[in-house]
Amino acid sequence: MLGAWLVLVFSAVGAQETVEPPVGVSASQYGFSQAVRISWVASPSSSVNIYRVYRSTTGGSLGEPLGAVSGLAFVDTGISYNITYYYRVVATYAGLDSAPSAQVSAVAVVPAPRNVWAQDTQEGRRVTVTWERPDPGLVLTFDVYRSTSALSAGSRIASRVSGTEYTDTSPNNGTTYYYRVRSVNSGNVQSSDSGVAAASPTVLSAEKPRLSAGTDRAGSVSLSWTKPADAGVSAYRVYRSLSETELGDFRIETTSASFTERDLPRGTTYYYRVQALGALRTVLSESEPARVVTSAAVGPSVLLPVANLAATASGSSGQIRITWENPPFSNFSYARIYRNTAPALGSLVADRVSGASYLDQGLEDGITYYYAVKTVDANNNEHPDAALASASPFARARGSVPPPPVTSLSAVDRGDGTSIKLSWKNPAPHWYASISIYRSTEPSVRGGLLFSGYRGSEFLNTRSVQTDQRYYYTVLTMDANGVQSERNPQVGGVATRTAPGDGFDTDADGLPDAWERGHGFHPRLFDLASSDDDHDGLGVLSEYQNNTDPWNPDSDGDGHNDGTEVQNSYDPLGPGRKVIGIADAQDPGQSFAYGKTRLSSVAEEALLASMLRRALEAEFGAGRIPNPRSHWPALVNAYIYGGYTASEIGHTLRFGPGLVHPAIAAPAWRQSGEYRRRKG
Repeated sequence: MLGAWLVLVFSAVGAQETVEPPVGVSASQYGFSQAVRISWVASPSSSVNIYRVYRSTTGGSLGEPLGAVSGLAFVDTGISYNITYYYRVVATYAGLDSAPSAQVSAVAVVPAPRNVWAQDTQEGRRVTVTWERPDPGLVLTFDVYRSTSALSAGSRIASRVSGTEYTDTSPNNGTTYYYRVRSVNSGNVQSSDSGVAAASPTVLSAEKPRLSAGTDRAGSVSLSWTKPADAGVSAYRVYRSLSETELGDFRIETTSASFTERDLPRGTTYYYRVQALGALRTVLSESEPARVVTSAAVGPSVLLPVANLAATASGSSGQIRITWENPPFSNFSYARIYRNTAPALGSLVADRVSGASYLDQGLEDGITYYYAVKTVDANNNEHPDAALASASPFARARGSVPPPPVTSLSAVDRGDGTSIKLSWKNPAPHWYASISIYRSTEPSVRGGLLFSGYRGSEFLNTRSVQTDQRYYYTVLTMDANGVQSERNPQVGGVATRTAPGDGFDTDADGLPDAWERGHGFHPRLFDLASSDDDHDGLGVLSEYQNNTDPWNPDSDGDGHNDGTEVQNSYDPLGPGRKVIGIADAQDPGQSFAYGKTRLSSVAEEALLASMLRRALEAEFGAGRIPNPRSHWPALVNAYIYGGYTASEIGHTLRFGPGLVHPAIAAPAWRQSGEYRRRKG
């Protein structure tokens, strides 16, 4: 029997002395990955069951063997981008190799952006460049290039742009510029150039505001301007620069025709510009730059008020210490100190004080006293300044423990341009005696006292509120001994005016106007998705999408900041609650997402991802999906493997976490009480 089998095998091989190579060989990049897929049609020799694939970097040579397969395709993953590789396939049977197949070649590239467009914004010296991602599922950033020649890429003007839009703010009016965009993958490999788009920034045709500027001896700059007669102006934007040729920094958006900046560095040259805005906040025209030099150090002939006035309870019964800085000039003679139990100028309690501090004694503990310190010159002329500082005397107990701080501090824009409403949660009444409220125009700075001796949990700030100015509020508690709370929260707030042209997301930054007004952001000024005011590792767009507090790094107060919880799959709004569930019961070795294995076809995944994108664009508008690139794979997985609908994903993007669970598949999650609560 064995002899007969050997005869059959020998006879078959002998009858087929040669093996035919495979035909129809082709090679192409595998999707957009760093891989090449080689495929072929089976060898005409019917008994062939093994194929060997060879690769070379030069045409004409067989190259090195990559591997042997029994199928009709092979994926080469050991390649580099932007190098052309040459492939041949050899059929093998019973120790016989065919001649190499016809040679084919392929090169793996990072795909270039599509549909690049450049548009003159008609604001002068500005061109907006937009493009489309080559594939929605790829994690890419983009480099933007500019040239004055249509034949060259020119120089790079922007690197690693995460979105699909860039505004060039440095071109010259009347010059035609050519823009190209390149994709950059996570390995910093660039694509080839996109198509070219051209635009020429134009000079605005509407009448320009006529701007005038002046200074005073205190280092202030006062601006005023005329309203263009031939345009419907709704507001103005003021910019300040150290250069005559640059627009500079945004200072304020206002409906008035004047603006004053105070306490600027002395002897500094500034250039101011004013833009006139239309009803939809488009720029109608821009003034010529107004040059102004702030006053040098004030001379000795001017009597100045004291600076940095402060009142502090000393911790001894009935005592308050007042401190200040006297003006430096010889015409200052002495200071007078006034005291009141109301926030107004009171009666004189000390005269001819030559120093810079005063200890007021014999006071009643627990009463708030208000102090003003006025400067007097050699001719007994008193400066009219009446800035106030306040404190309450107390007797400090040994080992005093600071009272707990307030929590849940928020600042809401009322939309009238003149007021900001603060609210917070106070600790238990026995832990504190009063509330103090401070305001600053700089983050992480306590600033000046707005109100002390307060007992409520809401405060409407209307005093000295400038429209469109960002303020930072700090609220602290104080006990009966005058001990202040520590680690006090700070929140940003801005007073804006609602306008008929305002929409759901007027500035198109992915943050709804209502959310921005309720969280201290300007609804008509674009906020970078990555800006992180509370330094918790979540950008402002992620804060909105996760329904967390953008001013509190630990929204649920469990001792872990929001960014750490989100990145490690914990619920940032549920103390200590990990976002896990049914998916944890799956075998991690067999699961790709939601307990399911990954689709075998990358093309099928890409098709389903594009279907999701089209559905979301139908809801949000083309290019308007709130879509940080780090979240897109999670959304696609929820759609393909989790069983979530596009409408559920859209609801979650619009209103924050709710209808899509990052770990539990849709059928089980929809049965939970938490799902029904969030849906409602």
